[in-house]
Amino acid sequence: MGWNLEVTAVKTDELFLAVPDVFLSTETTMSFEYATSYERFPDLCVAQVGDWAVVLDSGQRLSGSTDYLKERSAGTELHLVRVDTPAIALHYANGQRVTEEQSPDDEDGETWAMDLLYDRIGISFGDLWDVKFTVFEV
Repeated sequence: MGWNLEVTAVKTDELFLAVPDVFLSTETTMSFEYATSYERFPDLCVAQVGDWAVVLDSGQRLSGSTDYLKERSAGTELHLVRVDTPAIALHYANGQRVTEEQSPDDEDGETWAMDLLYDRIGISFGDLWDVKFTVFEV
């Protein structure tokens, strides 16, 4: 697997409410293909997909920031998948962790993470190819 990516979805219609406070929006937008590149690090890329602000982090930092997860899920829901080996999934609601899961050893982490995200919030990775992501810089 070559993704090494975290995809976080926060149920909000404001992109800035889905990222840590240290990131600021730019006027730069890009496709999913470029937004998932490791060259984006240390920036984050964010897009509105239905009711969800979807954050792409090629540095896989957000899953390790409990403060971020609690703050951004306060009063709403947050789902995070790490597309890696092993893959992980976190679900937070109203500032509290609801679930934490890891892909089974006998299952491909990439497929597991993509399927889980779709099952939880109805967004497929295919849906992400059709939107423009805004770059948020530190």
